[in-house]
Amino acid sequence: MLSFKHSIMPVMLLSIVALAVEAQVRQPGIPILPIRKGIVTGAAISADNRTVALSYYIHARNRPGTDWFAFVATWNLETGKRTIPTHGMGPVAISPDGKWLATGHHDPLKAGRRRMSAATDLAIYSVGETEPAYRLTHQVAGDAKEAQPTPFTLEKYNPVIIAFHPASEHVVWLTQGGQLYRASLKEGERKPLLLHTLPAAPALTPQRAQDIHQQSKIAFAKDGAQLLVTVVCEMPRDQTVTIKQTWSFDIKPDKVEATLTEATSEPEAQEKTPPDKRDEPAKAGPLWSADGSIGLLAQEDGTAKLFRKDEKEPFKVLRLDD
Repeated sequence: MLSFKHSIMPVMLLSIVALAVEAQVRQPGIPILPIRKGIVTGAAISADNRTVALSYYIHARNRPGTDWFAFVATWNLETGKRTIPTHGMGPVAISPDGKWLATGHHDPLKAGRRRMSAATDLAIYSVGETEPAYRLTHQVAGDAKEAQPTPFTLEKYNPVIIAFHPASEHVVWLTQGGQLYRASLKEGERKPLLLHTLPAAPALTPQRAQDIHQQSKIAFAKDGAQLLVTVVCEMPRDQTVTIKQTWSFDIKPDKVEATLTEATSEPEAQEKTPPDKRDEPAKAGPLWSADGSIGLLAQEDGTAKLFRKDEKEPFKVLRLDD
């Protein structure tokens, strides 16, 4: 007959190992590949077609919804090298010169008790590096009277969509709360500047942080002097109306002129999202490279297939278990 000591020790050992593995899976940004498969929620292809960046989200399994996992991975298509930027999560963008990766950054050591979602800053990484070159961690208002730095501690400041200037001079991003920010990439000039808050009309103001959808878009004109922003948001949970606004921004050295060019509101065609799924990101849609020669299609199994123009079979499949 086994003693109590002999019967309980293997169970305790297995429990400790399981907790350690789960801890690795749960902490965003740690460069350890997750056990559970997730979905690709964001993608970017560099202008030279050498680098692909993908963001991943693994849905929570526990009832509180706190064991989710999110991270970012980049691939060098020439060498096959994969890089996991530390604590990267959320949307991704690669600068036109191919030097910089912009994405959300979440520090689990400063987050305290784990929640169903996370507050993130915007971080700039050198492509292929694991540690950020710098983080844009302060809110700076456009009005000089209110230009006091405030840490990005609220989820409403989480980046939703990111875009680089055509000449890689600066980066702009739209937050979950509808704030549109710009920051220079030049050393010594990297403070975020609030350009505008969207939607502007009080009746269209989002009521919670996650109202700004990842389907929102940012696009620069070729000369970089004009910025086109389409913001999509859902009104409060008890309504079924989706608001879509398109804004045109003329960016000048001394001021930014914002013009509302289109505004629509329409009821959601699909069934409303269940309460426990509302804050979870959706799978990324198809993406084409800047020159239209490479297409990327995210799969349900968490892989991403790369296609050349006019070819039906993928020339490469990006997967985490290679």
